[in-house]
Amino acid sequence: MTKGAPSAEPYLDLARRLYQTRRFADGEALTAKATQLYPEVKELWNVRGVLLRVLRQPDAALAALERAVQIDPTFVGALVNRGNVLLDLGRAEDSLATFSSLRALDPQGTEPRLLVARALLVLGRTDEAAARFQEATVLKPDAPLIWLEYANALKAMGRPDQAEGAFAAGTAANPDNGQLMAGLADILCERGKSDAADLILSEAISRQPKDARLHYSLGKLRRATAPESAMTHLRAAYELEPSSPVAFYTLLQFLARALPSDEGALLDQLYDTAVRAARAAGLTLMQSALLENVFERLCAFAEIENLESQRAQSAGGRMVTPVLLMSQIGRATTPEQRRSLME
Repeated sequence: MTKGAPSAEPYLDLARRLYQTRRFADGEALTAKATQLYPEVKELWNVRGVLLRVLRQPDAALAALERAVQIDPTFVGALVNRGNVLLDLGRAEDSLATFSSLRALDPQGTEPRLLVARALLVLGRTDEAAARFQEATVLKPDAPLIWLEYANALKAMGRPDQAEGAFAAGTAANPDNGQLMAGLADILCERGKSDAADLILSEAISRQPKDARLHYSLGKLRRATAPESAMTHLRAAYELEPSSPVAFYTLLQFLARALPSDEGALLDQLYDTAVRAARAAGLTLMQSALLENVFERLCAFAEIENLESQRAQSAGGRMVTPVLLMSQIGRATTPEQRRSLME
């Protein structure tokens, strides 16, 4: 091990812990000091590069990662991170060269192929990218995330038939993976094969009743044809994953537009769901606005004030679309509020 590395371990452990707990700025400050104390410890430079990347300082991140690779040209972790930062900087050719060097270090590895494929996609070399993805699935067919990335890349390339085939092959190799099942169902729906998608999701849910993604996909699929069943599955998705913004947003939209036989029961469900959803962290502007419109419908003015307070403290606190602006104009009672809306 490099001289000084044992003494650097406490710094390295703490930096990793700060990263894991999302205290990125603290981690960056720590590694700035640690790399001065132990300039030959490659792991410190690598962690520093990762932290700087998360803090949206790609040039500084690249410099740190270059230092790690300079210390050890075969340092796989730093090479991976270096290639990713190069992609961030729009230097796809340089990124491809870095990822290709990883393939030389690990000829039978799946990760180098995936990284090369991502760079090729950015460069528009789609046939080559698809080939690298396919090679990775052959090397590791029991890795569902590889199939997901491959199939989604084919969708992005505008190859829905090949994407459907990749999802189908992935589910055959990983029959209990809910993400692949849901992905297959989604693309079947996009291709007008809703009945087949419904059957796949229903059978998958019977085997994995606690998979939120499956319930979410089936709920979306049945919104128009079987609204009561759709509500059941969307609610199940939300109950299973209450921290998922997508799940609550879709459920709230559905409840807000539903035509119920019992208006009172629907409003109770709408209020309960909205109150729980409002506690979620990291709401987008559109999600926050939907919640506000729901609370207005329910005359829950205290909840509206809470939302406004949260939004005022966030960077994305202003209305940005005409629809959202119009929904707020009626509540402006002072010149200051009107000016704020117009800004």
